[in-house]
Order: sequence, then C-alpha cells, then structure tokens
Amino acid sequence: MHRFLSISFMSALSLSSVLSCLAWAGDSSRSLPEQKWGGHIELEVKKGNERALQETELFIPLQQDSRSLLFLNARGVFDDQHSKEGNVGLGYRAMLETPFLGQDWIAGIYGFADLRRSPNDNNFMQATVGAELLSEDYDLRLNAYIPHAKEQEISGTNNVTGTLAGTQLRLVGAANQRERALPGFDAEVGVKLPLLADYVSSMRAYGGGFYFDADGYDRVAGPRGRFEVSWDDFVSFGEGSRFTLGTEIQHDDVRGRTAFASARLRIPLQSFKKSQTVKRALSPLERRMTERVVRDVDIVSNVRTGDPVNEPATITINGQQISNVTVLDANDNLAVDIPAAGAGSTVLLDGSAGTITVGATISPAANQNVVGADVELTGADTGFTGVIGTRPALTAPGLVLFRATQPGVTLQNIDMTNVDYGISNNAGGAANFTARNLNISNAATAGILHFFTGGATYENISILDSSNGIALLNVPNSTFTNITLGGTGMVSPLWDLGGSSGNVYRNITVLNATNH
Repeated sequence: MHRFLSISFMSALSLSSVLSCLAWAGDSSRSLPEQKWGGHIELEVKKGNERALQETELFIPLQQDSRSLLFLNARGVFDDQHSKEGNVGLGYRAMLETPFLGQDWIAGIYGFADLRRSPNDNNFMQATVGAELLSEDYDLRLNAYIPHAKEQEISGTNNVTGTLAGTQLRLVGAANQRERALPGFDAEVGVKLPLLADYVSSMRAYGGGFYFDADGYDRVAGPRGRFEVSWDDFVSFGEGSRFTLGTEIQHDDVRGRTAFASARLRIPLQSFKKSQTVKRALSPLERRMTERVVRDVDIVSNVRTGDPVNEPATITINGQQISNVTVLDANDNLAVDIPAAGAGSTVLLDGSAGTITVGATISPAANQNVVGADVELTGADTGFTGVIGTRPALTAPGLVLFRATQPGVTLQNIDMTNVDYGISNNAGGAANFTARNLNISNAATAGILHFFTGGATYENISILDSSNGIALLNVPNSTFTNITLGGTGMVSPLWDLGGSSGNVYRNITVLNATNH
C-alpha cells in the first residue's frame, strides 16, 4: 500500500506538470501581458560527493494583483540511491508598502505536503511550513518540518542469533533497525554580491544551519552554506527564463560533510506558446516574486539500532516447543553421550567444531530428539527468530550410524556420510520413528534400513551415491514425503522386500540408478 501511494503521488506530480504546461501553451485566449507574473518549470541536476539528484519543479500563479501573488508549487526529486520525494504546496507573497533597512521587501509564507520513499524502502510523510523576507539584495528564510512521527522497521537488519545458557536455549542480539522522519527546522540569510555585474544577472551567497532531532535518534544538526550565480532571460528560452550554477556544502555528525554542485534551468510556460507575447518590464524586486521556495531537499530521516534482545527461546520438534537441550559436538563421544541424556531429552549436535567421527553405533533413548544445529529458534517474548550453531556432518566408516531400538525417536537436520547404514530401524519396539531434513551419502550398504515397525515418518530425505537407498520389510502405515534417491552406484533406490501396507509416498524423485 505504501509503495502504491508513493508511486501514485510521484505520477500525479509529473502528470500535473505536463498537463499544466500543455494548458498554458495551448490556451491562446490567455493574455499573458495582463498577468504580471507567469508560471515556469525548473529542471535541476545536482552532483554531490555522496549522491546525485534530479529535480523537476512546477511554479503556477493562481491569483495575483500588482503587489501580491498566490501560487502553486510542486516538485519531484529522485536520487541515485533509490530515494524518491514529492512535495506539493501553496505559497503567498506580497510586496510590502513600507521600506526598512533601506530596502523594499517581499514577505512570503508557504506550506507543503511532503512524501518520501527512503533508500530503506520506507515511506514518510510530513508537513513543511515556512516564511521568508526577500529584497533586491537580501534573503531571510525560516522553515519548520513536522513529520508524521511513526517509526518503521528496516527489514533484513535483524541481528538476532541463538545461543545456549546452561541447557536453556536463548535468543540474543538486536531487533531490526528502525527509521523515522525527524522534526526540525532550518534557517538561512543571503546577500547579493556586487561582483561581475556586467556578466551575470546576480551572484548570491547564503549561510545558515539546520537542526533535526527525536527521542532515541542521533541529532542531525549543523551549518550549511550556498553560493549561486544566475543569468536571467537565458539564451533562446525567452523573458523570465533563468540559468543558475551553484554549490552547496553542509556538515553534521550523522551524515558527515556533504557537498553538491548544481545546474538549474528555468523555462517560462509561455515559451511553449507558438507565438511570442509582449515582454513584461519587471523591476529587480518584482522578478523575485517568482523565486524558488528554498527548503531542505529531503525529508530528513535517521536510523537507530534495534532494541536489545535477550530472551528464552524454543525449537519446535514434532509440533512441540523445546527449550532445554544438551549440546554435543566433535569433541564428545556421541555413542555414549546421546543415550545418556535420557528418555524424552533433546540433544543438539553442533558442527562448528568440524566433522564428527562416530566410533560406535548410536542408539537414542525412547522419545529422544537428536537434532542438528543450524535450526531456527523462536523467542518466547518477542516471537523473533534466530539460528543456533552449524549443521553437523557425521561419519562412521563401516558402521551403522543410528540404530533405533526405542519408540518415538526423532532424527533431524543431520548430514551423514561414509557409513555402512545411515539409519537402521529393525527392532519391533521402535515404533513412531521420525526422520526429517537428512542428507545421507556414500552408504556402503543402504541409506536407510527399516524392518517390522510402523508409524514412521520420513520427510525431506536425500540419499545419494550409496549402494541402496531405502529398504523396507513389513513396514505398515508410514509416510514418505519429498524423498530424493539415486546417484553413482545405487542399485535399488526404494526397495520393498514385502509385507508393507498402508504406506503413503509423496514426491519421490529417483535419479540415475540401476533399479527403480
């Protein structure tokens, strides 16, 4: 929805610019000489040390008399870092009756609605209100920025991981980073420099600063300076056109020092008419009635780190949430330590210390879960997820790696290689066996041997480059889902020796093997 609003806003902005231009260009009944100030389009490119921008601006007088002007101002800004912004607003300027400081002055006020899509793919809205005083030689400006104060997460910045405290699983780290638009203000003063008057229409220098802040975010504040040189009635674009070259530099502790060089071209809307209109003689001060509204080019947003996370976590096994585990790795004796953990326990095998060589067949206890690490944990408080450990690779040359002799055993998330059998379940009491997310390779006899027990569940199993895949005998009421079998040297991928019934087979893939 946010993306739709952003695209719609930008499209409407561009469409309104084009339609307004066509209306001004095509309406031959409009008598521009009767209007003191006309509309224009400004096209600007800015190249900076951090990014480059392109801006299109539309200025349309709505109502005017000899000393005042109500106008519509719309802008679209795009940069090379996937940021987009649109602004649309109304402004009012009036030439004051009474001079002061030896100058005649224009007083102006304006308000804008702003929408920005940040490089982090977040949408922000704000209101901008400002006031200005302009004379032939001086500028005074003040802007206030009032954003919709809503934090948004930056997806993909979650830095939460699983860990173990004693036997308890926990999630630690920081949640997703967050971003928000900052409220603030900026101000500047400007002066016309009496230099090169025979060669340029105006040369102006500006100095000021900005301040943006919100609770929990670093303050964005610092000085800003600008310098511009302009040529009015530029080349063939007619009266009211202007070409401006400028530089800008600013500094704050968040974004560092940023600088821009810019080029901006103003094209009067009457330039699109087929016939030329009578030129309007405007004084230097009257020309300033259509000055661009100067304000921050962006909705200023900032990022803060996510909230700290340190909470109990669980791993889901067979639909149950497990929070207490025993962790074993290559430094442990799995054949002894796994059954010693006891019936109903969960053992987490961590491959971080390298391949685990098993010296004797592992016989898990009843209802025991043997789970390889690199599994997802879920925080008990926040619901955040994180991964713990590294998926293990087990090897047991010439041996049966796992033998199920007790009911309710679960094996999950394990790689097995260079074994005689990966799994042997041939005891009548070893019912309700579950194996999921296993990779078995280079099994000398078979990846899985399953005899005489029912109610087994096999899911997401790969058995490759082994003598045989799965051998079954008298196995009732079991389920085989997402099984891949085959590879070099495999004779029988799925071999039913007889007596099996009521089994369900889904998504069985057989690669190059001798017997299918």
